[in-house]
Amino acid sequence: MGITPQGISVLVTYDCNAACPHCFFRCQKDSPTLPPDMLADALASLRQPLRWLHFTGGEVLLVPDAFWSLLDAARAHHRYDIGIATNGWWGQSPRRATAIVQRLQQAGVNGVCLSADHFHQLTIPVEDLTNAARAVVKAGLTRHSWLVCSLLDDDYADAEQVNEKSRAIAAEVATASGLTVAEISVRPLGRSARLSRQDNLPPALPSGPCQDMACCLGDTTTTDPQMVWIDPMGNVMICHGLTIGSLHEASLQEILDSYAPQQDSVLNALDRDGPQGIYHLAQTHAVAPSGPFLDRCDLCFKSRRALQDVYPRTLTPAVCYPASLR
Repeated sequence: MGITPQGISVLVTYDCNAACPHCFFRCQKDSPTLPPDMLADALASLRQPLRWLHFTGGEVLLVPDAFWSLLDAARAHHRYDIGIATNGWWGQSPRRATAIVQRLQQAGVNGVCLSADHFHQLTIPVEDLTNAARAVVKAGLTRHSWLVCSLLDDDYADAEQVNEKSRAIAAEVATASGLTVAEISVRPLGRSARLSRQDNLPPALPSGPCQDMACCLGDTTTTDPQMVWIDPMGNVMICHGLTIGSLHEASLQEILDSYAPQQDSVLNALDRDGPQGIYHLAQTHAVAPSGPFLDRCDLCFKSRRALQDVYPRTLTPAVCYPASLR
């Protein structure tokens, strides 16, 4: 079958200096970083050029030496849009923020997504974020740069109050910097599910196909994922913790060419019956999680986590499936 994604999101590290309650990763201080030569080889193997590359984490600028090397590798093999996601902690002074953004620009970055909401500002001072945002605007990187404001749906407890705080923070930074705000919804994937209301959930399993695949490109399915992720261990994923190959074992192009959901039990179940398919697969192994479930993402995540020991090659890495969601 094979796939041809539009772009790649590169997870530089799982290390982070924040522990946001809505984040689905279990950030770890001893996280490895993706080797630059591994990224270079992956990009060099592709037959068709990508439309974009996006670097994220964790927090990419916690490992600056590795990150700059990865950007060098990217620029050697990729000619189009390069973006990063960051919490802006490095804006501790206007001078430092300007120096960081200038180096990003010199390395080929033309888009910077800065997190601005109640969750991130539990750790990152608004002043530091504002300095970072101002430096981005001053450098002229406004076409593909945003203040990303994560908001809770109505199913979450205290959603109105939390969203009011998040919007106020994003508006404050936007007014001070001139950077545009982009609002996104928090997905109940992993730890963020704890924030939701647990009462009055319907007992029936959430139904329907998987159409989100941890992606911001609109509907994208198991059959035709529009992007893949590469993580620090060389895992190639179509969703967080849903791995289709390892760069230690094959080139990226070989992994994309050999992609066939029907040949993998987990992917086949997801492709055929959506998240309910993975839940029923867990039932056949007597490890099905207990409900009720918030939505399809919650059902999929909890069912996959229950199946980790059964399908360790597909349901990896462990950082995507924390044993405790606390």
